[in-house]
Amino acid sequence: MKNRLERMESLLLTRKPSSVDHSRASSSLGEVKEDDASYCLMDRIGFSSFIGSASGLALLSPRGLQWVSSITHSTDLLDFFFTRARTYMLGWSEEMMSTWQHLRPDDQTPLPPKGSAILAVNYFFAYVNSTLPLFDQRRFMERFNSQYSDDPPTGVAWYASLNAVLGIGALVLEDEIGVSSTVLHPRQNTEGGGHVLSCLRNCYSVFTQLSYSCREVMGVQALIGMAMILEILLDAEAGYMAIGSAGRLALGLGLNRDCDSESSPGEVEERRNVFWVLYVLDRGLSFRLGRPPTIRDEDIQISEPADGKFAHLVRLMRIESEIYTRLYSVRAREPDRRSERLAAEDELYQKLLAWQYSLPYGELRPGQVLHCPNPEQLPSTITLHVEFYHCQLMLWRLEIGAETSSSPEDPRWSSKRTACLAAARDTVKLLDSLREGGELFRNNLARRLSYYPLCAFVRLFINVLLNPHDPSAFADLDSLRIVLNTMSGPLLTSSSPFALFLFEIFQKLTRTAEDFLVRTLSGEANETGHEVPSTIDSSFGIPRDDHTLGGWCPQLPPPFSDYAVLSYEDSVPIREKEPLAKMDQILSHSGIGASDTLFPGYERFSSEVQGVDSGLSSPSLHRGWQNPTTVPDSSSSFGPPS
Repeated sequence: MKNRLERMESLLLTRKPSSVDHSRASSSLGEVKEDDASYCLMDRIGFSSFIGSASGLALLSPRGLQWVSSITHSTDLLDFFFTRARTYMLGWSEEMMSTWQHLRPDDQTPLPPKGSAILAVNYFFAYVNSTLPLFDQRRFMERFNSQYSDDPPTGVAWYASLNAVLGIGALVLEDEIGVSSTVLHPRQNTEGGGHVLSCLRNCYSVFTQLSYSCREVMGVQALIGMAMILEILLDAEAGYMAIGSAGRLALGLGLNRDCDSESSPGEVEERRNVFWVLYVLDRGLSFRLGRPPTIRDEDIQISEPADGKFAHLVRLMRIESEIYTRLYSVRAREPDRRSERLAAEDELYQKLLAWQYSLPYGELRPGQVLHCPNPEQLPSTITLHVEFYHCQLMLWRLEIGAETSSSPEDPRWSSKRTACLAAARDTVKLLDSLREGGELFRNNLARRLSYYPLCAFVRLFINVLLNPHDPSAFADLDSLRIVLNTMSGPLLTSSSPFALFLFEIFQKLTRTAEDFLVRTLSGEANETGHEVPSTIDSSFGIPRDDHTLGGWCPQLPPPFSDYAVLSYEDSVPIREKEPLAKMDQILSHSGIGASDTLFPGYERFSSEVQGVDSGLSSPSLHRGWQNPTTVPDSSSSFGPPS
């Protein structure tokens, strides 16, 4: 056992470079295999976490950290990462053991009263289920009403599904009315960890039954719901395991195949929706960690959704799945398949363009005016945009170290770099626009979208290190600060040690970029006699209105000349400071009658949420809130490929 622990610790500390290592790092990077962008975090007791090269966080691999050290001539980031990695892994291991293990039915928290439960359920269907149609609302509400009757349902699949919906809805409701979920569930004591975590623990108390003995579609729905909560809480590891269990159960039920003719049209539709929600989340959670998904595309027979935003999202995720398979899978990374990968890039780019121009003009299409008159449609529309930009980041992401070894005159290299930077800047500007418009911290958008700006952050961080003399370096550093400041809330309030770990890493990366620019400019100033401040302030003298999305990017050379960038030329409107709705106005949207009993303590805190906007009616959005942009005219070079 002692030898095993020593071996594990040596693996963790492998390639922690000395100053001698850094002197030859840049020359040795080109000889390292491409799959070295993958890495495995491991603590002293053997818990490990594998992150593949498809992840947008692959810069944190040993190879990536060595590359940063070779550019900055400093081991600070590398030392910090390896020191904190062990602490994170131990914290993650302890939390997993203390939170999810040894749960029994006796440990279940009682369900909230109907009055508070209906709020969470309605917010789930209004803002989450409208994007990912996991449940048929009519059927769910029939069971929900039965739950609060004299003859409640008894199945474990329904029990877990209800708790999952209550947990997700409570997270959204927290953002909307500014009241913690523990207040919305007054019977929950402080030791239980809050209403959302209690709902999740209730789900996990029947996890064994769901995984091993449940043979109904609602069991898949329950496991997907658990994965959705974990995703919002930024616990990617646990979410990955939950969605994997859902995938296995779905395959066991044949959800990947066309349903037989004995099922009703409603059942067929629900089975199809459940499978494709599973597909979207399976791809999303797996690719964020750089791991293969549970369900293979070759094993899918069931038809895609016919129309709507969800249908567009499914088709986009199928393209993203193909990007992973053809560019990042173990087989695709073999050295003798480089020419195949290059051909796949061009083909996949054409598929992305075709998807982009298949969307309705001026409403959903990335690169056009973002128009959301209905606030309930905002999450689904934003999801399409950020996922599209993320597909481009995956498609055009250069190998770590390749940008220092490739020739800037190479038109293909230049095109890939420009397209990747444009997608990263588009993501940050979309994030900043939502923040300024007051919509980012509603409906749990910030948590649900957190991975995308972090990936964009990594891309812009690399560009700052590679091109400190470029005028865009200052704007990109400003973008790093925007992402860090905007994401600090979701990351720091998460219960996941991984989220806290990520915040520390991105905080350190921001400081590294700032210090590198200061040192680089100071060195030039010493040669020219100009004085450079020891710190660089935002926004570097560049007017904010000039921070157009993709504004620093030239038009892309072939084969990427049709790439459309989204731009925000005008300032984003600020939400009106109108009086917010009272709690009973919220209840009016939830369908609670006068005879329904509200949860205990309602009178005590109702005055605290006086005038709180329910979120079901946003004045700015109903006016036709939009991210202003300049729509290309007929003479523009942007347009569908000929």
